[in-house]
Amino acid sequence: MSTWITIEPLGGYTGSGAPANQFQNAGRLNLSSLSDHEREQVEALFAMPREEKGNFQFRLTLEDDDGKRIVEASAASVPESLIRSIHTTWTLPLTDQQSK
Repeated sequence: MSTWITIEPLGGYTGSGAPANQFQNAGRLNLSSLSDHEREQVEALFAMPREEKGNFQFRLTLEDDDGKRIVEASAASVPESLIRSIHTTWTLPLTDQQSK
């Protein structure tokens, strides 16, 4: 199985986590698509998670044969190519008719 990394912005003006939020900001890459240096950066975040404070952070989810692992990290700790993979999708709200 491949190892996938998902990145989601937290805080700032992302609107993430709001109950009625119709926008989703996330990126997903195969870990092998990162450079060796970037891969080492990501692996270090999961090997020694530490609480980092900042105005803008990211939630990283690593999915592999062992399951999912989640860590939150500051923008300074996350590889630029992973941040650039984030895109915004918009979901139309369900109408009363559609939810039945």
